[in-house]
Parts: sequence; C-alpha cells; structure tokens
Amino acid sequence: MPLLSVERVTRRFGGIVALDDVSLDANAGEIVGLIGPNGAGKTTVFNLITRVYRPDSGAIRIDGTEHGATSKLFTTANSTMPMRTSTQTLTLDASTHLNPGSYRVEGWGRTSDGVPEKFFERTLAISSATPVVEYYSPSRDHYFMSINPEEVASLDQGRTSDWRRTGQQFKAWVRASDAPANAVPVCRFYALGPDSHFFTASATECANLKALEQQQRKADAAAGRRFEGWGYEGIAFYSILPRDGSCPAGMSPVNRFYNNRYAQNDSNHRFTGDPLQRSAMSVGWNDEGSQFCGPL
Repeated sequence: MPLLSVERVTRRFGGIVALDDVSLDANAGEIVGLIGPNGAGKTTVFNLITRVYRPDSGAIRIDGTEHGATSKLFTTANSTMPMRTSTQTLTLDASTHLNPGSYRVEGWGRTSDGVPEKFFERTLAISSATPVVEYYSPSRDHYFMSINPEEVASLDQGRTSDWRRTGQQFKAWVRASDAPANAVPVCRFYALGPDSHFFTASATECANLKALEQQQRKADAAAGRRFEGWGYEGIAFYSILPRDGSCPAGMSPVNRFYNNRYAQNDSNHRFTGDPLQRSAMSVGWNDEGSQFCGPL
C-alpha cells in the first residue's frame, strides 16, 4: 500500500481547471519528483496534499487513510509527521483556506533510525486583504482585473492571449469570512460580444443584469441565436461600498471608467484607485464614480 496516494483529484478555481483527474502514488522511503512546465499545477498538487486547498473531487490518502481534518502531515511540536517531504516556498494569502493571522508552521519527519525530528520551523503572517491585479490586452484595447491566484498565474504566464500587468492594483477580500462585516460581494459578468468583463458591487445593478441575462438567453434560444450578452460568472471578491462618494479612514476609492463603445459592441470598463490614473482616464472615458473602497 502506498504511503501517499492521490486518486483522481480535480481542482478548479472559478472557470479554470488547475488539475484534472490527477493520480499519483509514493511509497515509504521512496523519493518522487513532480515535473512539469510553469502553470502545469505542481504547486496546486502540493497545496492539496498539505490541505492548503481541498479537492473538488477525488481523494488523497496517507497510509491508507483519507487525508482529512485529522491527518497529521503538519502538526505541533509535540507530534510527529508520518513522512518527510522536500521543502518548498509557498505564498499564502487570503485565497488559501487559512484564516488571517499569524501562524507557526513546523515540519516533522523521522530519521533513518525512525526517531522523530523537527526539520524546520517558520512563522507565517496571513493577510486578510489580497491584491486585485489589473491587466491590459493591446489586441483588444481592454482592461481586466483578477484576485484569483490561479487566474493571475495563468495570465502572468501568457496562457490566455496577450494580457499583461499594468502595474496597477488595489486590495479586496477573497472570502466574506475574511472581510469586514460591512463588506459586500462584487459580481462578475462576461459578455462574448465585446469579449469583456464587468464588475459591480451594487446589489441592484447585479440583480438587474442577472434578470436581463435570463431574458436575453430565452430570446436568443427562441430565435436560434448564440447568446453574447452579459452572463453572470459569480462573486469576484468582497469590498466596501463608498458612502456619499467617500471611503472610511484607511481606505482609498476605486473608480470605474467606461470606454463608451456600446455602439461598436466593444464595451469595456477600467477600475483604478490610483489618483494619477483617475485623472488620465477622465480624457476619453466616462468616469462612473467611486465603486469600491480598497484598504491601504
């Protein structure tokens, strides 16, 4: 029986399939390497094994026992680890399954004589707010933003067309449980026609677009047309709404700008919290005002 068994594991991040039906085994005393190009999912495999993430389907077993809440891959200084693994650097933020705060991580294993030994100890600080990274596509002349770590990695690796970082970002929260009590969900929509995304923290605007989507899908289906309107993709992140156009202390407004190209079926919006960018975007784009408040 393998000491470590990964059985038909699948993991998705939004619409991106990071791992698809992956299986592997590692026997006791065996040294196993995991090789693949950037973006292949190697770190995701390790994050699943160490329970940073949980699989959408499939199972991970340690010594025949399904790897769950009681598994002891990582544990306290008074306990032992069932195996020793090679160390790697992990970047952890609010997109993981750790709550914000300070953590002590210890790596335990056994020597060749079977004696428990602590191999490393680290202190990790998990931030509750995560950067929302902005991208620009020259071929589309469109802007886009994402907080999802797998989507960001895919964009950075050039796996999705010619999207490039602009250097602009603001902060928000991945999960409601990490955000302040007054944070609201930001809805994310995509339209095939203009090949563009739209984000809104307005509950009314989100509900209206969802209702419009259902109407248009029904009409397009009846006419035998492909739906190319705004389709709801889910909650992008959580943020604080401005009040009377202003943000609380310690936060900065994030404005939404519209390229005013509806007639050309080329609508696109840009969100920026940078004062210089806001001033520059006021030429040629419609300033739709502050939409979010990003923590500094």
